[in-house]
Amino acid sequence: MKELKDLLNEMYESSKDKESFISISEALRRKISKGLLYKDITEEEFDIIRESILDPIQKERSKLIFDDKDIMKEDVKSWIKKKIEEWYKGLEIEFKMWDLCLYGSSTGYQYSETADIDLHIFTDLTADQIKGTGKLIKLGNIFDNDMNPVTLFLLTKDDKEILKNYENLYNIDSSTWLKKSDKASYEMPYAYVLELSEFFMNAFDLSLSQYERAKSEYKTYLEFKPENMEITEEEKKRAVDKALFDLRSAHDRLRLGKHVMQSFAKEGYEEGRDFQIHIMYNSAKDPRLSVNNSVYKMLERFGYKDKLGSAIKEAKELIPGDNDSIDNRSVE
Repeated sequence: MKELKDLLNEMYESSKDKESFISISEALRRKISKGLLYKDITEEEFDIIRESILDPIQKERSKLIFDDKDIMKEDVKSWIKKKIEEWYKGLEIEFKMWDLCLYGSSTGYQYSETADIDLHIFTDLTADQIKGTGKLIKLGNIFDNDMNPVTLFLLTKDDKEILKNYENLYNIDSSTWLKKSDKASYEMPYAYVLELSEFFMNAFDLSLSQYERAKSEYKTYLEFKPENMEITEEEKKRAVDKALFDLRSAHDRLRLGKHVMQSFAKEGYEEGRDFQIHIMYNSAKDPRLSVNNSVYKMLERFGYKDKLGSAIKEAKELIPGDNDSIDNRSVE
């Protein structure tokens, strides 16, 4: 098994991206399934090994953040508190904040060197006030490196229900773990998750290509100059209006896609709402290993979260006029 893992590691390091690695490694998996290579390795074992390379389970929690006793390092804590204080001083309103917490992949064992550092903090603001302030606050990259962005989410005092969805939760104020998990084993075959994820990938690829086409047409018509071209002002206006209609539609499709992706992932943490499939898996009923969360992680790994987010932001800046009416309802 070690020989196979070493080979896959070499293939991953020589691949230009994750998509190329998966394509190449699939050929290897097919040979294993036919008994042509590594006859003592099952397909399920192959999938687990490949998964551990793509998103490895580490031996320890992040040494960037935690010391040997799993307590947040003082320099990390000081940096985070200083950035929040600087952000708060720049606001025009005053409010109380408490229970600053760290959550997400950086708190567990399955993280990468470029993992985000996700924080949340309770406030005495209402939901509408948080929308006005900005629910998601970007604090920069930890120690100003170029690898680990730090994001702060503002919560109302009534948002405590959200805490049950976290597998790990570290209170920075008190330096204590509110929830602390052990290492989790990955049970679902990688190839099966990839097959399921293609439902979303195909839809996202189509929506992204439709957006690019709508964006290109809109920009092209805007640059038409009736004084130098065989086109009237009225004809240009009709063309621009039609292209803007298509661009708005493409923007909403992207927003809808991101909303569906995030809602599907969230359902995996809601009792009785995790998606069931034909194969047996997740015997421990761990929401981290649900189909919902596994598919979401796969889509995230292939870059669809970032692709959708970037396109949505670009379109919002490009479309004139009426974006303010949807901003508070959009998926950020």
